[in-house]
Amino acid sequence: FPYTTLFRSKCNSAASWSPAPCRISRIASAEALVRWIHPEHGIVSPGQFIPAFEKNGTISELDLYVTGHVHAFLEGRFETRRHLVPVAVNLSRVDFYDEAIMAAIQKHLKTSPLPRGLVNYEVTESAFVSLSENGLALLKEMKDAGARLLMDDFGSGYSSFSTMQAFS
Repeated sequence: FPYTTLFRSKCNSAASWSPAPCRISRIASAEALVRWIHPEHGIVSPGQFIPAFEKNGTISELDLYVTGHVHAFLEGRFETRRHLVPVAVNLSRVDFYDEAIMAAIQKHLKTSPLPRGLVNYEVTESAFVSLSENGLALLKEMKDAGARLLMDDFGSGYSSFSTMQAFS
Protein backbone atom coordinates (compact mmCIF):
# COMPACT_ATOMS: atom_id res chain seq x y z
CA PHE A 1 0.00 0.00 0.00
CA PRO A 2 1.61 3.33 -0.96
CA TYR A 3 -0.25 5.08 1.86
CA THR A 4 0.70 6.22 5.30
CA THR A 5 -1.41 6.85 8.38
CA LEU A 6 -0.75 10.15 10.13
CA PHE A 7 -2.10 11.16 13.50
CA ARG A 8 -3.40 14.73 13.88
CA SER A 9 -3.54 15.83 17.49
CA LYS A 10 -6.60 17.48 18.97
CA CYS A 11 -5.96 19.69 21.98
CA ASN A 12 -7.86 20.42 25.10
CA SER A 13 -7.09 23.56 27.06
CA ALA A 14 -9.00 25.34 29.76
CA ALA A 15 -10.33 27.80 27.21
CA SER A 16 -11.44 25.60 24.35
CA TRP A 17 -11.05 22.48 22.26
CA SER A 18 -9.12 22.87 19.05
CA PRO A 19 -8.08 20.56 16.19
CA ALA A 20 -5.07 22.84 15.65
CA PRO A 21 -1.55 21.64 16.50
CA CYS A 22 -0.92 21.65 20.24
CA ARG A 23 1.38 24.26 21.68
CA ILE A 24 0.69 24.83 25.37
CA SER A 25 -2.42 22.75 25.94
CA ARG A 26 -2.56 19.01 26.47
CA ILE A 27 -3.24 16.53 23.66
CA ALA A 28 -6.71 15.17 24.35
CA SER A 29 -7.18 12.91 21.33
CA ALA A 30 -6.08 12.34 17.76
CA GLU A 31 -7.56 11.60 14.38
CA ALA A 32 -6.04 9.07 11.99
CA LEU A 33 -5.58 10.57 8.54
CA VAL A 34 -4.54 8.61 5.48
CA ARG A 35 -2.16 10.16 3.01
CA TRP A 36 -0.95 8.88 -0.33
CA ILE A 37 2.72 9.53 -0.84
CA HIS A 38 3.29 9.16 -4.58
CA PRO A 39 6.90 8.41 -5.60
CA GLU A 40 6.90 11.15 -8.25
CA HIS A 41 4.21 13.62 -7.14
CA GLY A 42 4.74 13.58 -3.37
CA ILE A 43 1.72 13.87 -1.08
CA VAL A 44 -1.55 13.55 -2.97
CA SER A 45 -4.56 15.29 -1.43
CA PRO A 46 -7.23 12.95 0.01
CA GLY A 47 -9.71 15.01 -1.99
CA GLN A 48 -8.12 13.54 -5.10
CA PHE A 49 -7.95 9.86 -4.17
CA ILE A 50 -10.76 9.23 -1.63
CA PRO A 51 -13.55 9.86 -4.20
CA ALA A 52 -11.85 7.39 -6.56
CA PHE A 53 -11.77 4.74 -3.81
CA GLU A 54 -15.46 5.38 -3.08
CA LYS A 55 -16.34 5.17 -6.76
CA ASN A 56 -14.46 1.93 -7.44
CA GLY A 57 -15.65 0.27 -4.22
CA THR A 58 -12.28 -0.10 -2.48
CA ILE A 59 -12.75 2.56 0.21
CA SER A 60 -13.52 -0.13 2.79
CA GLU A 61 -10.12 -1.74 2.18
CA LEU A 62 -8.45 1.60 2.84
CA ASP A 63 -10.55 2.19 5.99
CA LEU A 64 -9.61 -1.29 7.24
CA TYR A 65 -5.94 -0.54 6.53
CA VAL A 66 -6.16 2.64 8.67
CA THR A 67 -8.09 0.81 11.42
CA GLY A 68 -5.35 -1.84 11.57
CA HIS A 69 -2.64 0.83 11.82
CA VAL A 70 -4.48 2.62 14.63
CA HIS A 71 -4.90 -0.58 16.64
CA ALA A 72 -1.25 -1.57 16.09
CA PHE A 73 -0.02 1.90 17.08
CA LEU A 74 -2.13 2.10 20.24
CA GLU A 75 -1.44 -1.51 21.24
CA GLY A 76 2.31 -0.90 20.88
CA ARG A 77 2.07 2.13 23.16
CA PHE A 78 -0.16 0.21 25.60
CA GLU A 79 2.29 -2.71 25.82
CA THR A 80 5.19 -0.34 26.54
CA ARG A 81 3.09 1.61 29.08
CA ARG A 82 3.32 4.87 27.14
CA HIS A 83 0.76 7.65 27.34
CA LEU A 84 -2.43 6.90 25.38
CA VAL A 85 -5.06 9.21 23.94
CA PRO A 86 -8.18 8.19 22.01
CA VAL A 87 -7.73 8.03 18.24
CA ALA A 88 -10.62 8.48 15.79
CA VAL A 89 -10.88 6.62 12.50
CA ASN A 90 -13.13 7.92 9.73
CA LEU A 91 -15.62 5.47 8.27
CA SER A 92 -17.27 5.78 4.89
CA ARG A 93 -20.99 5.16 4.49
CA VAL A 94 -19.93 2.35 2.12
CA ASP A 95 -18.30 0.51 5.05
CA PHE A 96 -21.69 -0.20 6.58
CA TYR A 97 -22.68 -2.20 3.52
CA ASP A 98 -19.47 -4.25 3.55
CA GLU A 99 -19.89 -7.21 5.90
CA ALA A 100 -16.18 -8.06 5.81
CA ILE A 101 -14.98 -4.67 7.08
CA MET A 102 -17.66 -4.50 9.74
CA ALA A 103 -16.72 -8.01 10.94
CA ALA A 104 -13.03 -7.02 10.96
CA ILE A 105 -13.73 -3.86 12.97
CA GLN A 106 -15.80 -5.88 15.45
CA LYS A 107 -12.95 -8.39 15.75
CA HIS A 108 -10.43 -5.60 16.40
CA LEU A 109 -12.68 -4.14 19.09
CA LYS A 110 -13.45 -7.44 20.78
CA THR A 111 -9.92 -8.92 20.78
CA SER A 112 -7.86 -5.81 21.45
CA PRO A 113 -6.14 -5.54 24.85
CA LEU A 114 -6.80 -1.78 24.79
CA PRO A 115 -9.06 -0.15 27.37
CA ARG A 116 -12.51 0.70 26.01
CA GLY A 117 -12.92 4.05 24.31
CA LEU A 118 -9.40 4.41 22.90
CA VAL A 119 -10.39 3.61 19.32
CA ASN A 120 -13.22 5.81 18.12
CA TYR A 121 -15.03 5.92 14.82
CA GLU A 122 -16.19 9.06 13.04
CA VAL A 123 -19.18 8.99 10.73
CA THR A 124 -20.28 12.05 8.76
CA GLU A 125 -23.74 13.41 9.42
CA SER A 126 -24.83 12.65 5.88
CA ALA A 127 -23.68 9.04 6.23
CA PHE A 128 -25.32 8.73 9.64
CA VAL A 129 -28.75 9.86 8.51
CA SER A 130 -28.61 7.69 5.39
CA LEU A 131 -27.82 4.45 7.22
CA SER A 132 -30.31 1.63 7.02
CA GLU A 133 -31.64 -0.06 10.12
CA ASN A 134 -28.89 -2.66 9.70
CA GLY A 135 -26.23 0.08 9.57
CA LEU A 136 -27.56 1.63 12.75
CA ALA A 137 -27.50 -1.81 14.40
CA LEU A 138 -23.83 -2.14 13.38
CA LEU A 139 -23.08 1.21 15.03
CA LYS A 140 -24.74 -0.01 18.22
CA GLU A 141 -22.65 -3.21 18.12
CA MET A 142 -19.49 -1.14 17.74
CA LYS A 143 -20.50 1.01 20.71
CA ASP A 144 -21.30 -2.09 22.77
CA ALA A 145 -17.85 -3.49 21.90
CA GLY A 146 -16.18 -0.40 23.37
CA ALA A 147 -15.88 2.09 20.53
CA ARG A 148 -16.99 5.68 20.89
CA LEU A 149 -18.97 6.96 17.94
CA LEU A 150 -18.27 10.50 16.84
CA MET A 151 -20.14 12.75 14.46
CA ASP A 152 -17.77 14.12 11.83
CA ASP A 153 -18.54 17.46 10.15
CA PHE A 154 -21.30 18.13 12.69
CA GLY A 155 -23.45 21.07 11.76
CA SER A 156 -23.02 20.66 8.03
CA GLY A 157 -26.75 20.51 7.42
CA TYR A 158 -27.97 17.07 8.43
CA SER A 159 -28.20 17.52 12.20
CA SER A 160 -30.49 15.09 13.92
CA PHE A 161 -30.19 15.30 17.69
CA SER A 162 -32.85 12.67 18.19
CA THR A 163 -30.89 10.17 16.09
CA MET A 164 -27.67 11.05 17.90
CA GLN A 165 -29.28 10.61 21.31
CA ALA A 166 -29.88 6.95 20.47
CA PHE A 167 -26.11 6.48 20.77
CA SER A 168 -25.31 8.72 23.72
